[in-house]
Amino acid sequence: MGRNPQILTALANTQLKNGESEQALANAQKVHSLPDHKKFASAHLIAAQVLSDRGENRRAQEEYRRFLQEDPDSPIAGRVKDVLSKLDTWSR
Repeated sequence: MGRNPQILTALANTQLKNGESEQALANAQKVHSLPDHKKFASAHLIAAQVLSDRGENRRAQEEYRRFLQEDPDSPIAGRVKDVLSKLDTWSR
């Protein structure tokens, strides 16, 4: 399981939904050390959510930017850009 980005992404998402934010963050970040991780750019959104909930807006912004770099044509790219824009405003 530790080497499969699809399973790690699903696990991180489940952990996030179950309130296990530390585990979710750890697994989401593991995804990006694996080959083929760009197919699972959504792991950046999981990490960004945990970091944002903690008030770590700068790190959350980095995760949102990485998501947009890896999946710029995502159907949710517009919403991610909106969130990123709000975080940019709050962190000034």
